[in-house]
Amino acid sequence: MQTKLAQVQAAMRAGDWPRAFSIASKFARLGPQRAAIMRAQAARLSPAFYRGLGCDPAAIIEAGKAAMRERFGAMRGGQSRAGEALLARCHANSMAARLR
Repeated sequence: MQTKLAQVQAAMRAGDWPRAFSIASKFARLGPQRAAIMRAQAARLSPAFYRGLGCDPAAIIEAGKAAMRERFGAMRGGQSRAGEALLARCHANSMAARLR
């Protein structure tokens, strides 16, 4: 029996990102990469919602992949910068849409 961490890493290596996001999004401790990973899982499950917010779901998922690689690839700590600019732009688009 494989650990959940080993399952995530195997899914990442196989390119099975939906499975990797699905497993990892249930982890209690994702560190500084948590927001990017959780947002990628949400964008994967509800792309229309994120398009409605003025965000590109594919870009959010790519930022989540970068965060997953950072968090689980070499298993090192550190601060995550994955997707911060994207998230700021998405938030700005969302706020602009609300003001219309």
